[in-house]
Amino acid sequence: MYSCLVVDDNMLERDVMELFLRKVPGLQVVAVCENGLEALGVLESENVDIVFSDIEMPELTGISLLKSLKKAPVFVFVSSHSEYALDS
Repeated sequence: MYSCLVVDDNMLERDVMELFLRKVPGLQVVAVCENGLEALGVLESENVDIVFSDIEMPELTGISLLKSLKKAPVFVFVSSHSEYALDS
């Protein structure tokens, strides 16, 4: 079983992502966060294998969140902005 974290500042997108991930066998959603700072707190206290994260969020972007971690889990970036494809 893999533990995962959902991070997105858009409530609808966050809820849809969580709904689909909860249907995937072998995945356990351990937390759902509305911003990168909240996710950082979860990542410091929980064992997370995979992070499904939006890129463009206020305060701390998904890419900045990833770069701030010394030992990062697998990150899957979810974005409708194609200009982030290369950076992610």
